[in-house]
Amino acid sequence: MTPTPFPPIELATRVGELYGADFVLYEEIGRSVRTEILALLPPGWTFDGKRVLDFGCGAGRTLRHFLEKAQVGAFYGCASTSRASRGSRPT
Repeated sequence: MTPTPFPPIELATRVGELYGADFVLYEEIGRSVRTEILALLPPGWTFDGKRVLDFGCGAGRTLRHFLEKAQVGAFYGCASTSRASRGSRPT
């Protein structure tokens, strides 16, 4: 699987400081939120055939960690600015 590209730094920092402009913290936070979301789902839950909306996705910090699940479900992001939405689209 090809590595997921990061958004432009100015979009990534709209949701918090990255402390040094590297994406380590960005990745850690997105991965942590994904883990928290999955822990809230009932036992046996699958994304097969499901549609998921991340309202307020920003530049896709959390959605990027659901790419494997997007093979069986549909994931959408909605940001409050069109610039952020464009930055979260895969290339």
